[in-house]
Amino acid sequence: MNKFLNSLFKDYQGSLKYLNRGKEFYCGNLIKLLTCSKCIFDEMLCEIKKARYKVWLESYIYKLDSVGEQFRIALIEASRRGCEVTLLCDALGSWFITKNFVRTLEDAGVRFIFYNSFEHLNRPFKSLFLRNHRKLLIVDGRVVFCGSANIIDCSVKKKPFQDAVVKMIGPVCFGAEENVYNTYYKVLDTEVCHKAPRLTSYRNGKIICLYECNRAFKLYSLPDLLMKTLQFSKKYCYFITPYFDPSENIKLFLLEAAKRGVKIRILTAGISDVPFMHMASQCLYEDYIRAGVEIYETYDCIVHSKVFISDDKLMLIGSFNLDRISLHNLELSFGIFDHKNRIEKELEYFYKILKKSVRIDIKRLQNRSLRERILSKICFYILRGVQKYIY
Repeated sequence: MNKFLNSLFKDYQGSLKYLNRGKEFYCGNLIKLLTCSKCIFDEMLCEIKKARYKVWLESYIYKLDSVGEQFRIALIEASRRGCEVTLLCDALGSWFITKNFVRTLEDAGVRFIFYNSFEHLNRPFKSLFLRNHRKLLIVDGRVVFCGSANIIDCSVKKKPFQDAVVKMIGPVCFGAEENVYNTYYKVLDTEVCHKAPRLTSYRNGKIICLYECNRAFKLYSLPDLLMKTLQFSKKYCYFITPYFDPSENIKLFLLEAAKRGVKIRILTAGISDVPFMHMASQCLYEDYIRAGVEIYETYDCIVHSKVFISDDKLMLIGSFNLDRISLHNLELSFGIFDHKNRIEKELEYFYKILKKSVRIDIKRLQNRSLRERILSKICFYILRGVQKYIY
Protein backbone atom coordinates (compact mmCIF):
# COMPACT_ATOMS: atom_id res chain seq x y z
CA MET A 1 0.00 0.00 0.00
CA ASN A 2 2.71 2.47 0.98
CA LYS A 3 4.62 1.75 -2.24
CA PHE A 4 1.49 2.48 -4.23
CA LEU A 5 0.85 5.76 -2.40
CA ASN A 6 4.46 6.82 -2.96
CA SER A 7 4.22 6.06 -6.68
CA LEU A 8 0.85 7.82 -6.80
CA PHE A 9 2.27 10.97 -5.24
CA LYS A 10 5.23 10.76 -7.62
CA ASP A 11 2.86 10.59 -10.60
CA TYR A 12 1.12 13.70 -9.32
CA GLN A 13 4.44 15.43 -8.55
CA GLY A 14 4.12 14.90 -4.83
CA SER A 15 0.97 17.02 -4.60
CA LEU A 16 -0.47 15.15 -1.63
CA LYS A 17 -2.66 18.10 -0.66
CA TYR A 18 -4.52 17.82 -3.97
CA LEU A 19 -5.07 14.08 -3.59
CA ASN A 20 -6.51 14.12 -0.11
CA ARG A 21 -6.70 17.82 0.77
CA GLY A 22 -5.51 17.13 4.30
CA LYS A 23 -7.90 14.19 4.62
CA GLU A 24 -7.04 10.62 5.43
CA PHE A 25 -6.56 7.71 3.05
CA TYR A 26 -8.48 4.64 4.24
CA CYS A 27 -6.75 1.40 3.17
CA GLY A 28 -8.09 -2.15 2.86
CA ASN A 29 -11.71 -1.57 1.81
CA LEU A 30 -14.00 -3.92 -0.09
CA ILE A 31 -16.16 -2.31 -2.76
CA LYS A 32 -19.05 -3.43 -4.94
CA LEU A 33 -20.24 -1.39 -7.91
CA LEU A 34 -24.04 -1.46 -8.29
CA THR A 35 -25.52 -0.21 -11.57
CA CYS A 36 -29.07 -1.62 -11.60
CA SER A 37 -31.71 0.40 -9.73
CA LYS A 38 -33.42 -2.71 -8.37
CA CYS A 39 -30.09 -4.17 -7.15
CA ILE A 40 -29.13 -0.84 -5.57
CA PHE A 41 -32.34 -0.53 -3.56
CA ASP A 42 -32.46 -4.24 -2.66
CA GLU A 43 -28.93 -4.09 -1.22
CA MET A 44 -29.64 -0.87 0.68
CA LEU A 45 -32.89 -2.20 2.15
CA CYS A 46 -31.21 -5.47 3.08
CA GLU A 47 -28.54 -3.62 5.07
CA ILE A 48 -31.11 -1.39 6.79
CA LYS A 49 -33.06 -4.49 7.83
CA LYS A 50 -29.87 -5.94 9.36
CA ALA A 51 -29.08 -2.70 11.25
CA ARG A 52 -28.53 -3.07 15.00
CA TYR A 53 -27.38 0.36 16.17
CA LYS A 54 -27.61 3.21 13.70
CA VAL A 55 -28.91 4.16 10.23
CA TRP A 56 -28.06 7.43 8.48
CA LEU A 57 -29.80 8.03 5.12
CA GLU A 58 -29.62 11.22 3.07
CA SER A 59 -31.06 11.80 -0.38
CA TYR A 60 -31.59 14.83 -2.59
CA ILE A 61 -34.92 13.45 -3.83
CA TYR A 62 -37.13 11.24 -1.71
CA LYS A 63 -40.36 10.48 -3.56
CA LEU A 64 -43.46 9.04 -1.93
CA ASP A 65 -43.81 6.14 -4.36
CA SER A 66 -43.37 2.37 -4.03
CA VAL A 67 -39.60 2.63 -3.40
CA GLY A 68 -40.07 5.48 -0.92
CA GLU A 69 -42.65 3.41 0.92
CA GLN A 70 -40.26 0.45 1.19
CA PHE A 71 -37.60 2.68 2.73
CA ARG A 72 -40.15 4.30 5.08
CA ILE A 73 -41.17 0.88 6.41
CA ALA A 74 -37.53 -0.27 6.72
CA LEU A 75 -36.52 2.90 8.61
CA ILE A 76 -39.48 2.63 10.99
CA GLU A 77 -38.77 -1.04 11.69
CA ALA A 78 -35.10 -0.24 12.37
CA SER A 79 -36.12 2.49 14.80
CA ARG A 80 -38.49 0.15 16.62
CA ARG A 81 -35.64 -2.35 17.00
CA GLY A 82 -33.81 0.32 18.98
CA CYS A 83 -31.60 1.77 16.22
CA GLU A 84 -30.80 5.46 16.02
CA VAL A 85 -32.32 6.36 12.64
CA THR A 86 -31.94 9.64 10.74
CA LEU A 87 -33.40 10.58 7.36
CA LEU A 88 -32.13 13.81 5.78
CA CYS A 89 -33.70 15.14 2.59
CA ASP A 90 -33.17 18.32 0.65
CA ALA A 91 -36.11 20.70 1.00
CA LEU A 92 -36.09 21.58 -2.72
CA GLY A 93 -35.44 18.15 -4.20
CA SER A 94 -37.95 16.50 -1.85
CA TRP A 95 -40.54 19.30 -1.79
CA PHE A 96 -43.39 16.79 -2.22
CA ILE A 97 -42.79 15.16 1.19
CA THR A 98 -45.94 15.64 3.25
CA LYS A 99 -46.36 16.49 6.92
CA ASN A 100 -48.19 13.20 7.40
CA PHE A 101 -45.17 11.29 6.06
CA VAL A 102 -42.85 13.14 8.46
CA ARG A 103 -45.26 12.56 11.36
CA THR A 104 -45.34 8.78 10.81
CA LEU A 105 -41.54 8.71 10.89
CA GLU A 106 -41.17 10.89 13.97
CA ASP A 107 -43.90 8.97 15.84
CA ALA A 108 -41.79 5.83 15.31
CA GLY A 109 -38.67 7.57 16.65
CA VAL A 110 -37.01 8.40 13.30
CA ARG A 111 -35.26 11.78 13.22
CA PHE A 112 -36.24 13.65 10.05
CA ILE A 113 -34.25 16.65 8.79
CA PHE A 114 -35.11 18.99 5.93
CA TYR A 115 -31.90 20.54 4.59
CA ASN A 116 -32.12 24.31 3.94
CA SER A 117 -35.86 24.47 4.48
CA PHE A 118 -37.96 27.25 2.94
CA GLU A 119 -39.80 27.84 6.21
CA HIS A 120 -37.38 30.56 7.28
CA LEU A 121 -37.31 33.14 4.48
CA ASN A 122 -35.52 35.85 6.44
CA ARG A 123 -32.17 34.75 4.92
CA PRO A 124 -30.47 36.08 1.77
CA PHE A 125 -32.36 34.87 -1.30
CA LYS A 126 -29.25 33.27 -2.86
CA SER A 127 -28.76 31.02 0.18
CA LEU A 128 -32.00 29.20 -0.70
CA PHE A 129 -30.25 27.73 -3.75
CA LEU A 130 -27.47 26.06 -1.74
CA ARG A 131 -28.83 22.53 -1.90
CA ASN A 132 -27.80 19.15 -0.48
CA HIS A 133 -27.26 16.92 -3.53
CA ARG A 134 -25.63 14.02 -1.63
CA LYS A 135 -26.92 10.45 -1.71
CA LEU A 136 -25.50 8.52 1.22
CA LEU A 137 -26.42 5.58 3.42
CA ILE A 138 -24.39 4.47 6.46
CA VAL A 139 -25.48 1.45 8.48
CA ASP A 140 -23.95 0.66 11.90
CA GLY A 141 -20.70 2.35 10.86
CA ARG A 142 -19.77 -0.85 8.97
CA VAL A 143 -21.19 -0.37 5.46
CA VAL A 144 -21.55 2.74 3.26
CA PHE A 145 -23.46 3.34 0.03
CA CYS A 146 -22.76 6.43 -2.07
CA GLY A 147 -23.59 7.32 -5.65
CA SER A 148 -26.19 8.87 -7.91
CA ALA A 149 -29.38 7.06 -6.88
CA ASN A 150 -32.17 9.07 -5.27
CA ILE A 151 -34.97 7.34 -3.39
CA ILE A 152 -37.35 7.19 -6.32
CA ASP A 153 -38.98 4.48 -8.42
CA CYS A 154 -37.33 4.81 -11.83
CA SER A 155 -39.17 1.83 -13.33
CA VAL A 156 -42.20 4.02 -14.09
CA LYS A 157 -40.14 6.25 -16.40
CA LYS A 158 -40.40 5.86 -20.18
CA LYS A 159 -36.65 5.19 -20.34
CA PRO A 160 -34.71 3.28 -17.64
CA PHE A 161 -32.45 5.31 -15.38
CA GLN A 162 -28.75 4.41 -15.44
CA ASP A 163 -27.46 4.99 -11.90
CA ALA A 164 -24.21 3.96 -10.25
CA VAL A 165 -23.73 3.38 -6.52
CA VAL A 166 -20.69 1.97 -4.74
CA LYS A 167 -21.09 -0.22 -1.65
CA MET A 168 -18.07 -0.02 0.68
CA ILE A 169 -17.07 -2.10 3.70
CA GLY A 170 -13.95 -1.35 5.73
CA PRO A 171 -12.14 1.55 7.42
CA VAL A 172 -13.68 4.10 5.03
CA CYS A 173 -16.93 3.71 7.00
CA PHE A 174 -15.28 5.57 9.86
CA GLY A 175 -14.38 8.39 7.46
CA ALA A 176 -17.97 8.55 6.21
CA GLU A 177 -19.33 8.79 9.76
CA GLU A 178 -16.76 11.45 10.60
CA ASN A 179 -17.80 13.41 7.50
CA VAL A 180 -21.46 13.27 8.53
CA TYR A 181 -20.58 14.43 12.03
CA ASN A 182 -18.40 17.32 10.84
CA THR A 183 -20.85 18.43 8.15
CA TYR A 184 -24.13 18.43 10.00
CA TYR A 185 -22.91 19.29 13.48
CA LYS A 186 -21.72 22.63 12.04
CA VAL A 187 -24.25 23.22 9.29
CA LEU A 188 -27.50 22.16 10.92
CA ASP A 189 -26.65 22.85 14.56
CA THR A 190 -28.04 19.44 15.37
CA GLU A 191 -26.23 16.79 17.35
CA VAL A 192 -25.18 13.75 15.34
CA CYS A 193 -23.94 10.88 17.47
CA HIS A 194 -20.41 9.92 16.39
CA LYS A 195 -18.81 6.73 17.65
CA ALA A 196 -15.68 5.13 16.25
CA PRO A 197 -16.67 1.62 15.07
CA ARG A 198 -14.40 -1.40 15.14
CA LEU A 199 -13.48 -1.98 11.52
CA THR A 200 -11.53 -4.65 9.67
CA SER A 201 -8.93 -3.73 7.07
CA TYR A 202 -9.06 -6.27 4.22
CA ARG A 203 -5.97 -7.53 2.45
CA ASN A 204 -5.79 -6.41 -1.20
CA GLY A 205 -8.64 -3.98 -0.52
CA LYS A 206 -9.02 -0.58 -2.14
CA ILE A 207 -7.59 2.71 -0.90
CA ILE A 208 -10.38 5.28 -0.53
CA CYS A 209 -10.51 8.99 0.26
CA LEU A 210 -13.55 11.25 0.67
CA TYR A 211 -13.94 14.39 -1.45
CA GLU A 212 -16.44 17.20 -0.93
CA CYS A 213 -17.63 20.32 -2.66
CA ASN A 214 -19.61 23.33 -1.47
CA ARG A 215 -18.53 26.89 -2.19
CA ALA A 216 -20.66 28.27 0.67
CA PHE A 217 -18.60 26.28 3.20
CA LYS A 218 -15.29 26.53 1.30
CA LEU A 219 -15.08 22.82 0.49
CA TYR A 220 -13.18 22.44 -2.78
CA SER A 221 -11.42 19.05 -2.60
CA LEU A 222 -13.62 17.54 -5.35
CA PRO A 223 -12.91 20.04 -8.17
CA ASP A 224 -9.29 20.29 -7.00
CA LEU A 225 -8.88 16.52 -7.42
CA LEU A 226 -10.45 16.59 -10.88
CA MET A 227 -8.22 19.44 -12.10
CA LYS A 228 -5.03 17.96 -10.66
CA THR A 229 -5.83 14.53 -12.09
CA LEU A 230 -6.47 16.07 -15.52
CA GLN A 231 -3.20 17.97 -15.25
CA PHE A 232 -1.05 14.89 -14.57
CA SER A 233 -2.99 12.12 -16.34
CA LYS A 234 -0.94 10.20 -18.90
CA LYS A 235 -3.35 7.88 -20.72
CA TYR A 236 -7.03 8.68 -20.32
CA CYS A 237 -9.77 10.40 -18.34
CA TYR A 238 -13.33 9.13 -18.75
CA PHE A 239 -16.42 10.89 -17.41
CA ILE A 240 -20.01 9.75 -17.06
CA THR A 241 -22.16 12.77 -16.22
CA PRO A 242 -25.88 13.43 -16.80
CA TYR A 243 -25.30 17.19 -17.16
CA PHE A 244 -22.35 18.80 -18.92
CA ASP A 245 -21.46 22.40 -18.10
CA PRO A 246 -17.91 22.52 -16.65
CA SER A 247 -16.61 25.59 -14.86
CA GLU A 248 -14.04 27.72 -16.68
CA ASN A 249 -11.21 26.26 -14.59
CA ILE A 250 -12.17 22.64 -15.24
CA LYS A 251 -12.69 23.49 -18.93
CA LEU A 252 -9.10 24.75 -19.20
CA PHE A 253 -7.72 21.54 -17.69
CA LEU A 254 -9.93 19.38 -19.94
CA LEU A 255 -8.78 21.16 -23.11
CA GLU A 256 -5.14 21.19 -22.02
CA ALA A 257 -5.20 17.45 -21.27
CA ALA A 258 -6.77 16.70 -24.68
CA LYS A 259 -4.12 18.77 -26.45
CA ARG A 260 -1.42 16.83 -24.56
CA GLY A 261 -2.70 13.61 -26.09
CA VAL A 262 -4.67 12.32 -23.09
CA LYS A 263 -7.82 10.55 -24.29
CA ILE A 264 -10.75 12.52 -22.84
CA ARG A 265 -14.13 10.87 -23.21
CA ILE A 266 -17.31 12.45 -21.85
CA LEU A 267 -20.42 10.30 -21.82
CA THR A 268 -23.60 12.25 -21.13
CA ALA A 269 -27.37 11.96 -21.48
CA GLY A 270 -28.92 12.22 -24.94
CA ILE A 271 -32.33 11.87 -23.31
CA SER A 272 -32.13 13.80 -20.05
CA ASP A 273 -34.30 13.95 -16.96
CA VAL A 274 -33.67 17.74 -17.25
CA PRO A 275 -34.12 18.44 -21.01
CA PHE A 276 -33.34 22.14 -20.49
CA MET A 277 -29.80 21.27 -19.33
CA HIS A 278 -29.25 18.96 -22.29
CA MET A 279 -30.28 21.67 -24.76
CA ALA A 280 -28.04 24.25 -23.08
CA SER A 281 -25.06 21.85 -22.95
CA GLN A 282 -25.10 21.32 -26.71
CA CYS A 283 -23.93 24.93 -27.17
CA LEU A 284 -20.66 23.95 -25.44
CA TYR A 285 -19.79 20.86 -27.46
CA GLU A 286 -18.02 22.47 -30.43
CA ASP A 287 -15.09 23.97 -28.46
CA TYR A 288 -14.38 20.63 -26.79
CA ILE A 289 -14.71 18.56 -29.95
CA ARG A 290 -12.32 20.84 -31.89
CA ALA A 291 -9.78 20.44 -29.04
CA GLY A 292 -9.90 16.64 -29.35
CA VAL A 293 -12.38 15.78 -26.57
CA GLU A 294 -14.70 12.89 -27.45
CA ILE A 295 -18.33 13.52 -26.48
CA TYR A 296 -20.96 10.77 -26.53
CA GLU A 297 -24.70 10.89 -25.92
CA THR A 298 -26.82 7.92 -24.83
CA TYR A 299 -30.41 7.55 -26.03
CA ASP A 300 -31.55 4.09 -24.88
CA CYS A 301 -31.51 5.07 -21.20
CA ILE A 302 -31.38 8.18 -19.01
CA VAL A 303 -27.78 8.49 -17.85
CA HIS A 304 -27.74 9.60 -14.21
CA SER A 305 -24.41 8.14 -13.03
CA LYS A 306 -21.63 10.42 -11.83
CA VAL A 307 -18.37 8.53 -12.45
CA PHE A 308 -14.80 9.58 -13.29
CA ILE A 309 -12.06 7.06 -14.18
CA SER A 310 -8.41 7.89 -14.85
CA ASP A 311 -5.29 5.93 -15.87
CA ASP A 312 -6.35 2.56 -14.35
CA LYS A 313 -5.65 3.98 -10.89
CA LEU A 314 -8.52 6.20 -9.82
CA MET A 315 -12.29 5.98 -9.86
CA LEU A 316 -14.37 8.82 -8.43
CA ILE A 317 -18.02 8.03 -7.77
CA GLY A 318 -20.69 9.95 -5.91
CA SER A 319 -23.11 12.84 -6.42
CA PHE A 320 -20.89 15.35 -8.25
CA ASN A 321 -21.94 16.30 -11.81
CA LEU A 322 -19.58 17.86 -14.32
CA ASP A 323 -21.49 21.16 -14.17
CA ARG A 324 -21.35 24.52 -12.43
CA ILE A 325 -24.32 23.90 -10.15
CA SER A 326 -22.44 21.08 -8.40
CA LEU A 327 -19.79 23.62 -7.34
CA HIS A 328 -22.42 25.29 -5.16
CA ASN A 329 -24.36 22.27 -3.92
CA LEU A 330 -23.29 20.13 -1.00
CA GLU A 331 -21.68 17.17 -2.79
CA LEU A 332 -19.83 14.04 -1.72
CA SER A 333 -17.83 11.56 -3.81
CA PHE A 334 -15.44 8.75 -2.93
CA GLY A 335 -12.07 8.52 -4.65
CA ILE A 336 -11.14 4.85 -5.02
CA PHE A 337 -7.46 4.15 -5.71
CA ASP A 338 -6.31 0.68 -6.73
CA HIS A 339 -2.68 -0.19 -5.99
CA LYS A 340 -2.73 -3.04 -8.52
CA ASN A 341 -4.47 -1.14 -11.32
CA ARG A 342 -7.54 -3.40 -11.05
CA ILE A 343 -10.54 -1.38 -12.08
CA GLU A 344 -11.70 -3.66 -14.89
CA LYS A 345 -15.29 -3.80 -13.61
CA GLU A 346 -15.56 -0.04 -13.55
CA LEU A 347 -14.11 0.22 -17.08
CA GLU A 348 -16.49 -2.51 -18.26
CA TYR A 349 -19.38 -0.41 -16.95
CA PHE A 350 -18.13 2.64 -18.89
CA TYR A 351 -17.63 0.68 -22.12
CA LYS A 352 -21.02 -1.00 -21.75
CA ILE A 353 -22.75 2.39 -21.88
CA LEU A 354 -20.31 3.67 -24.50
CA LYS A 355 -21.28 0.88 -26.93
CA LYS A 356 -24.89 2.07 -26.82
CA SER A 357 -23.93 5.73 -27.23
CA VAL A 358 -23.55 7.99 -30.24
CA ARG A 359 -20.40 10.05 -30.74
CA ILE A 360 -21.13 13.72 -31.37
CA ASP A 361 -19.06 15.41 -34.06
CA ILE A 362 -19.13 18.84 -35.73
CA LYS A 363 -21.15 17.55 -38.67
CA ARG A 364 -23.83 16.15 -36.38
CA LEU A 365 -24.07 19.48 -34.54
CA GLN A 366 -24.37 21.41 -37.80
CA ASN A 367 -27.05 19.04 -39.11
CA ARG A 368 -29.42 19.93 -36.29
CA SER A 369 -32.55 21.73 -37.41
CA LEU A 370 -32.71 25.52 -37.15
CA ARG A 371 -35.35 25.15 -34.44
CA GLU A 372 -33.07 22.91 -32.36
CA ARG A 373 -30.11 25.29 -32.67
CA ILE A 374 -32.17 28.33 -31.73
CA LEU A 375 -33.75 26.51 -28.78
CA SER A 376 -30.30 25.38 -27.63
CA LYS A 377 -28.99 28.97 -27.70
CA ILE A 378 -32.02 30.25 -25.79
CA CYS A 379 -31.60 27.58 -23.10
CA PHE A 380 -27.87 28.35 -22.84
CA TYR A 381 -28.35 32.10 -22.33
CA ILE A 382 -31.17 31.53 -19.83
CA LEU A 383 -28.92 29.12 -17.91
CA ARG A 384 -26.05 31.63 -17.80
CA GLY A 385 -28.41 34.40 -16.71
CA VAL A 386 -29.89 32.31 -13.90
CA GLN A 387 -26.43 31.19 -12.75
CA LYS A 388 -25.15 34.76 -12.69
CA TYR A 389 -28.18 35.94 -10.69
CA ILE A 390 -28.24 33.05 -8.19
CA TYR A 391 -24.53 32.36 -7.70
